[in-house]
Amino acid sequence: MKIYLICPVRKCGKREKKLLYEYVHRREAAGDEVFYADRDVNQNDDTGLGIITAERKAILWADEIHVWWKADKKGKSKSEGSVFDFGMAWMAMAFMPNKKIKIANPEMVKAPPHKSYTTVLMILDAANSLREKEMKND
Repeated sequence: MKIYLICPVRKCGKREKKLLYEYVHRREAAGDEVFYADRDVNQNDDTGLGIITAERKAILWADEIHVWWKADKKGKSKSEGSVFDFGMAWMAMAFMPNKKIKIANPEMVKAPPHKSYTTVLMILDAANSLREKEMKND
């Protein structure tokens, strides 16, 4: 399976980078191909256009979009890039409806009491889980 991982890059501490590396390593050890921006895209880009262009191509390439979501208690993401990439993934799904969006770190994602991107992400993840269960039961 080809996976594009949405995750923080610039605002990512050592502990979180270690967890992300472990997640990528586990997926690749299981035979998946993972696009991990911190490793797979040159982050030395004065404007950011090269980064988002590479990431757009990777989103289109991927079978699944896995999202490592880090938000505050109000559900607001702490990563501008993750919000942008999530929007690109959502748009890609309009043209590629079989593409799935899944939460990579569900134990760290909590629903806020109001609308937010966190809530949307949790709904998309739950819908994919239901679809997968239905497919297994058929």
